Amino acid sequence: MDPTAPIRYGIVQPGEVRDSGIPLVRVCDLVDNRVAWSGLRRVSREVDEKCGRGRIEDDDVLVKRPLAWKPEKLFEKITRRAPTSFGS
Repeated sequence: MDPTAPIRYGIVQPGEVRDSGIPLVRVCDLVDNRVAWSGLRRVSREVDEKCGRGRIEDDDVLVKRPLAWKPEKLFEKITRRAPTSFGS
């Protein structure tokens, strides 16, 4: 994880539900620390292009936030460990 990477929001106003288009991962699609890929809502290419900076990329960390969330408090609850210390 790049500690200098910006915190980004995804699509806030996805528009109408579609059967085809670009997949949209919502908070309710995060189940047991994984994305539940079946049944994802989809958005139009126009919405995706407008909100493209919120696209999920390799190595992104997805965070479910409470309603009273403050971005500056995010890293207070995340601990980084060196790979050699995993499992010890």
